[in-house]
Amino acid sequence: MTYISKKQAAKKVIVREKPILVRLKLIIGAGTASMTPPLGPNLGQYGINSIEFFNDFNTETKELFETGLALRVILWINVMKAFYFELQMPKISNLLKEYYKVECEAAKGGNVYIEKERLLKDCFKIAILLCTFNKAEKQWEQIEKKYLRITVLEILGTCRSCKIYVKKAENE
Repeated sequence: MTYISKKQAAKKVIVREKPILVRLKLIIGAGTASMTPPLGPNLGQYGINSIEFFNDFNTETKELFETGLALRVILWINVMKAFYFELQMPKISNLLKEYYKVECEAAKGGNVYIEKERLLKDCFKIAILLCTFNKAEKQWEQIEKKYLRITVLEILGTCRSCKIYVKKAENE
C-alpha cells in the first residue's frame, strides 16, 4: 500500500510535468530524517532542496507513525530538481518487532511471549493502521467490522511466524 498526502499529490502534478531524473527507494525512520549520512549526501548528489524534504517528511510522518519506525519511501526527482515522495506501508512483521522490541531483544532470537490482552490490543492498533492507511480521515469507527476482524486474524498469524506467542496464564 502506498500513501501520498494532499501536499505531495499537488507536488506530484508539478514534478510529473518534466521528465523524471531519478526514482530513489529509501528507508527512513518516521520523523527522524536529517542531513546526517547516508541520507543527506544521498539527496545532495541530486541537487534537491534537502531541508524542504526533511521538513515535509518529518511533519507528515510524525502524524501517522511512531517516531523512529522504519518506513519505505519512494522519492521522485525530475530534471528541474523538483520532487515528491510516497510512503509505503511498513510490513506487519516490522510493526510487530517495533511494538515488542524489548521483548524480542530479551528473547535473543527465541520465542517471545506476550500477555493475551496486550497482544490483542496491539494487533487491533496495527489493524486500524492498516485499514486506515490510505484514508483521508483516520476514524476506526468507519471500518467494516468484518474487514477489521480478518485483518486482526492476519496479524495474529504473522505474530506466530515472527515467534510471538500468547503467554499462558499461571492457573492453566
